Amino acid sequence: MELSKLPFDLKEYRLESERSTFLDIGSGFGKPNFHAAMQVYPKESIGIEIVPARVNYTMDQKFEFERLYLQKEKKEIRLE
Repeated sequence: MELSKLPFDLKEYRLESERSTFLDIGSGFGKPNFHAAMQVYPKESIGIEIVPARVNYTMDQKFEFERLYLQKEKKEIRLE
């Protein structure tokens, strides 16, 4: 089953499984990175966002995720 299409046919990227690096400059929410990672299994799939508002939003989400994860981890440690 093929996932949503990347901007070009996947063969045009010439990615090699476990050897290539997929790099997306201006990656937005990173959907092409996930598609490349799930269809080709490259060594790396890197997305770099350049719009400051999107970078800030992503950093806020990252910090919130870390906060929630650490809270959950502390609760699990107390239960042991």
